[in-house]
Amino acid sequence: MVFKCLLTTILIIANYVEHSGSEDLEHIRSHFLYPYYKQDYQDNLTGPTLQLHKTLTFHLPFFGSRYNYTRVSLDGYLGFSDPLVQETYPLVFPVKNWSQNHDPSIIGIFYTKCIPGLLPPNDTDPRKPGVYFRVESNLRARPDPLGVELRERLKQDIREGVIGTDDFIPKHAIIATWKNVSFAGGGSKMNTTRFLDTDKTKVPVTVTIWSEPIPLAWYFAPQWEQKFGKHWAKNFCDRWIRDDEQLPNFREQLPKCPCSLYQALADKGQYMSDFLCDKDWNPKCLFHRSAVHCVRTPNPTLQGEQQCCYDRNYFLMLSQDQQWGSYPKRSHSLGYPRTKVPTLSQWYHDIVPRFVCCLWQSESSQGCEILRHERRPTQDCVNYESPGIAGVYGNLHIITFDDLEYTFTGKGEFVLVRSSSVEVQGRFEQVLTGLGEVRATELTSVVARENSTMVVEVRRRPKGARWRYHLDVLFNGRRVYFDRNPTKVKHLPGVTVYVPSYIFDQSEVVIMFESGLGVEVIENKGCLMARVYVPRKFINQTRGLLGNWSYDISDDFTLPNGTKTLWEKMGPG
Repeated sequence: MVFKCLLTTILIIANYVEHSGSEDLEHIRSHFLYPYYKQDYQDNLTGPTLQLHKTLTFHLPFFGSRYNYTRVSLDGYLGFSDPLVQETYPLVFPVKNWSQNHDPSIIGIFYTKCIPGLLPPNDTDPRKPGVYFRVESNLRARPDPLGVELRERLKQDIREGVIGTDDFIPKHAIIATWKNVSFAGGGSKMNTTRFLDTDKTKVPVTVTIWSEPIPLAWYFAPQWEQKFGKHWAKNFCDRWIRDDEQLPNFREQLPKCPCSLYQALADKGQYMSDFLCDKDWNPKCLFHRSAVHCVRTPNPTLQGEQQCCYDRNYFLMLSQDQQWGSYPKRSHSLGYPRTKVPTLSQWYHDIVPRFVCCLWQSESSQGCEILRHERRPTQDCVNYESPGIAGVYGNLHIITFDDLEYTFTGKGEFVLVRSSSVEVQGRFEQVLTGLGEVRATELTSVVARENSTMVVEVRRRPKGARWRYHLDVLFNGRRVYFDRNPTKVKHLPGVTVYVPSYIFDQSEVVIMFESGLGVEVIENKGCLMARVYVPRKFINQTRGLLGNWSYDISDDFTLPNGTKTLWEKMGPG
């Protein structure tokens, strides 16, 4: 299709003065482009000359300098100082070696090599293709209709489009228009994605988010107040509450919070530290200012994400008591299920209301009360069930889920825990001391898998290779590392693996599965220790060296064929 391109750039020189009101500009602003006329056409820019020198009757401030001239170019820019020399593509600004290489001073509206296009037969604007340039000066004092129209339109456009310009009054304006201009080699046709088209042509845009979401009330508050009124935060909060009331209840499906911080830190199958409020990493706790530590569920589920925060006495903080209490979330940060967007869905459903209902209002506001008591109340810990814990340490001592302690000197690879959905194995190798044979074994590797998840292995590194990392972590045989945030946590389908925030030598690794089973591996001076955490649904479901969790030590040594071996004959350690 024939490309109709019309770009206008406006430079405004303004003073800030007191103003007493505003007028209705609907008719004035109904025209999409600022005015330009036939007499503004730059004939000399249609030939080999690509720049025209324009003298200004005022000083134009630009990056620390003041210019009484500018150069308008067919190639889509206004230039200053030294003329723009022939550049090679791709263009890079600013020029890194500017003291040795030429560094042009330009306003690049759509800087590219251009030629005037053709006038389409169906174009309602008969003006010739090319560049139009005009200067409007002393707008503050001009009584003529054009001066008044430009002054009022510029004033309103800038005040609405730029934060902090409520007192803006334009003084001078430069209007440059590129009409039906296409890039060199494109003739009268052009791909509209080459640059922004202000003639209401739709332009495909690729958006890249480089940072985490940032609350911008400090920036948009004047605009929001102008558009939504003085109580804009309340209006936002009320709208969010109405939307959330239409969604199903999710809190009862989340796991219960532990009653104390000691219990939360000991439940490594269901909870991990929340890096937004971590006593070892980020003690500021923006949303939980009186908390010392928070934990959260790591694996995404249909129900959402549970969060539990604890005060200086290590007790669970309730949102019913204060706005800084624990806060269950409807959306997980990973965006599960597929209808949710990672991070952004959680911000919309769970983080934004913290700002608009509480932080940008007050704790006693109606919206904050509804948020704390109805929409996101903290679940108490009445029905919390602590996990079963078993472990392997030393040379080689084992404690089962039923607290049976014994010594095992087998060499090879053995099943620590096995159920219908998960299996955890350990590799036991003979202890080497250099002083002769030692009839004892030690743990050197742990591997775990649940259903169809990746196989996760945590392996002790050789002695000479522990100067940086003490443990190797392998996903399906491939090494991964946990140097710093955010790489300290790896989220995989069905499993989360992380290194605690206070560990910098990769000497402690925690594996957490969707079922609530967790595996913790710790290295200390070359010796490995492993703990396995299982939720209550694993009662009478486990087999292996860590025993059957049944609160009965007599069945801890059940063979794979179901035969029970008396523990007295095994010799307790």
